[in-house]
Amino acid sequence: MASTAAAIRRELHALADPAKAAFLQRYFKTGPGEYGEGDRFLGIKVPDLRRIARVHRAATLPVLRALLRSKWHEERALALVIMAMRAPESVRALAPLPRRSATGIRFIAGEPTKSATNSVAGRS
Repeated sequence: MASTAAAIRRELHALADPAKAAFLQRYFKTGPGEYGEGDRFLGIKVPDLRRIARVHRAATLPVLRALLRSKWHEERALALVIMAMRAPESVRALAPLPRRSATGIRFIAGEPTKSATNSVAGRS
């Protein structure tokens, strides 16, 4: 399945639940002067968003950017779920960076090693 913004939007809108959307509008206080003023909901449950995120995990950054600019809460949330799913991949991509920082702490895959943190704390 092509992960275009239009395809993802069609998939989300097919799951829309107007009754749940009306509840979410009230719950998140989206009326004039309220903290969520203007936010609009489709009424899609989070487990469904996560399932769709797994299907479209490889969506390109321009597609995610388009979803983040949406007027619909669930489209923006889906883009964030996909980015969160892909964050560990980004950390692993940084692993080839130098393994020693300016402070002498050794890093492996973005995390300080136990021996490095012990020596910084004065323990061996």
